[in-house]
Amino acid sequence: MKKLAPIAFAAIAIGSLAADYNESFNTLLYDGKFDMADSVLQKWIGDRPDDPELYPARFNLLLGRAYNSMIALYRPGEGPEGGIVFSDSTGAEAGSIGPIVSWNDSLYNLAIDQIDCGIDALPERLDFRLGKATALAMHGDWPECVATMTEVLDMTKTRADLWRWTNNEFFGDSVKALVNEAAWEKISELFNEGNQSDKSSHFEKFGHSIIEVYPRDNRVLNILGAYAYDTDDSDKALSYFRQSAEADRTDAIPLGNMVYIYRQQGDTARALEICRMVTGSNSYDEECKESFRQMEQEITTPAQEIGMYDYFFSWLPMIGSMAEEITDKALFTTPHLANSRLPEINNMRSPFTDDQIAAETVSIGDVSIAIWRFPEPETVPMCLYAAFVPDGKTYDYYTIEISLDNIWVLGSMKGQTHSNYGEVRRPENAADFVDLLIEKGILTRLSEPEASFTRPD
Repeated sequence: MKKLAPIAFAAIAIGSLAADYNESFNTLLYDGKFDMADSVLQKWIGDRPDDPELYPARFNLLLGRAYNSMIALYRPGEGPEGGIVFSDSTGAEAGSIGPIVSWNDSLYNLAIDQIDCGIDALPERLDFRLGKATALAMHGDWPECVATMTEVLDMTKTRADLWRWTNNEFFGDSVKALVNEAAWEKISELFNEGNQSDKSSHFEKFGHSIIEVYPRDNRVLNILGAYAYDTDDSDKALSYFRQSAEADRTDAIPLGNMVYIYRQQGDTARALEICRMVTGSNSYDEECKESFRQMEQEITTPAQEIGMYDYFFSWLPMIGSMAEEITDKALFTTPHLANSRLPEINNMRSPFTDDQIAAETVSIGDVSIAIWRFPEPETVPMCLYAAFVPDGKTYDYYTIEISLDNIWVLGSMKGQTHSNYGEVRRPENAADFVDLLIEKGILTRLSEPEASFTRPD
């Protein structure tokens, strides 16, 4: 399968070559003709062995050979985001095609060693350092990427006038703006692509390194607020969002984030105060004001309580069918997200408070099943238990319901169809509920419902 051109070298922005080698080497490199590019490089080394532009040339060639991207066919639900999805005649996913990216780590490490040699020899070359940071980010080496960018920020803070670019030319007055954009790009990538361990270890410290040099970068302050909110520190998030709004009084994004948090906290007075401040200000355009008018309307419109029946047989199964097993694993481990936050976003209210629901995870082999236990049912056909069972992509939904004559029934809900697996014993606990699913063959999909019916519109 054809090896694709690597890594868009122009984006890495490492040194243009000497005039007589520049065009041919870079053209061959971008086209993935690495052997021919290497031949040009060898002639270049023989002609000008001390040329500093050889450092990025060797780096880019090694990096290009280390990186490989191929197109692959995936089974339903297994393809990467952004792939081309194929559907069968019923509209169900039949498979997809998308890229597979792999690295030759030996060549990658040689590339990093090569650019490190260039940095040691010419520490003022900014393009060397930014190129290294880009490669580290693409490979997922976030601790090293953050360390590299922090060094760039430290040097920019103390002696920005010393930075040089290609051919060892001094960069000029615009260097601080370029470093600012490069730092913002990397912290954005870390926020969106880095794993949780890398973010928890490096994200906030990296953000503070940027703010030390660029104290009024409202984008960085806002993303620090988003990270604080993601880590359940709403007070810190509000502080960052407030600083972001003060840094740029024409950007309403952090103000919208503050409105959202205040709504989550039940502080509608402060949320409304911000909405009315934006709509009454000349600092924001009409489109922005309209979005805040809509927020105000949502806040002042009473939340619609979800009926008990709709909660058990519409809301929860809908959440399970929309949740992705890989990315939304935490959605059912506690009730807060599905029971409180998501209804509130939709201006709705659950019939239960979070503390009325006991959430527990039971593992059977590699399958982790989230079990929710509710207060004792008072009416038919309300539920005592609900189970969210991963099906390889989303979650199947099963219930233990009270039926007529105090009979306990195992049921499920898919789309608009409520299926009944028949009478069962009352489970003693979450693990006993899972035992019932196994006894009925549900986990291995061996049994069919004893009766099914479609809910009326």
